[in-house]
Order: sequence, then structure tokens, then C-alpha cells
Amino acid sequence: MAETVKLDIAAVMSLPRLGFNDTWGCAHDIFHSFGIPVLRYGGVFWEQAMDTAFADAVAAKRDWLICLDYDSVFNAADVQAMTQLFFQNPQYTALAPVQSKRNAEVPLFSVASAAGTVDRAPIIDVTSAHFGLTFIRVADLKDIPRPWFRSEPGPDGSWKNGKLDADIWFWRQ
Repeated sequence: MAETVKLDIAAVMSLPRLGFNDTWGCAHDIFHSFGIPVLRYGGVFWEQAMDTAFADAVAAKRDWLICLDYDSVFNAADVQAMTQLFFQNPQYTALAPVQSKRNAEVPLFSVASAAGTVDRAPIIDVTSAHFGLTFIRVADLKDIPRPWFRSEPGPDGSWKNGKLDADIWFWRQ
């Protein structure tokens, strides 16, 4: 008989005042049925809300976080597949599904490889991803220096060319 493993998992998101309601439908229908709480963090700054969510998870000694973006949609099969992959691959700190970049027909992740291509394996190593249905192993956060999220302007001080967004800062850490 297979051993049952009980994990302390929570779904977290920075909650905008107004948002894309399809995400809430996904979150309510799916996570409630799996017994996973959805914790909402508010405020005008996404990175501050997510940093607080991560810090709360570390303090609560949760096993995993499932990060949600307000504009992502997913179904129960997506959550089940991601859960299985993450459980079977404890060497990974984070696991993100493939998601399309807004207003572009390219995936929302980056890789650093000599060939500039990725294979078609179930899991590929990336240098950055997104936070829509992204699984995070909480125990590994303690090894990542804070701040976990930080935005930086470009070399000329503007928020145009060369800027570093808070989500990319996280992946680079």
C-alpha cells in the first residue's frame, strides 16, 4: 500500500482591488475541493504583498506555496499534474507551468543555454518564469537572501530600458 504524505500547502496571491474574475473561479472551485486555503495579500505593491506571503509561509513552516496571478486560468488537472511533478522532483525550489506572455506569442520564461533552445521534457531549467500557478518549496526560501522581491530602475534611472522588475529579481536570486 502506498504511503500517504500530508503536506501543508497554501495558495497565495497579491489581491488587486479590481481583478480578473476567472482566476477567482478557478481558485475557489479547485483549491477548496483539494482542501488548500487561498490566502489573499493586499496593498498597492505586488512585491510587498508577495514578500509578506512568503514570510508568513516561512513563519508558519508551510511545506509549499502555490502562487497565483490574478490573470491566470487553470483547472484541476493542471493542479494535479503540477503537484505530482513537484512532489516527484524535490531537487527543485520552484515549478511554473508554461504560460504565454501578454500580447505576444512566446512563453513567459527565459533560459540560459548555449543553443538558445529548450527540450520538451516535463521539467526544464529556466532562469526566470512567472507566478501564475507556480509552486514554491517554502523550506528553500530561507536560503534565498531578502528582499525576495525588488524592483530597480534602468541605468538611466527610468523604468523603461534596462529596468529590473520585482518578479525577475526573485528568479535571479
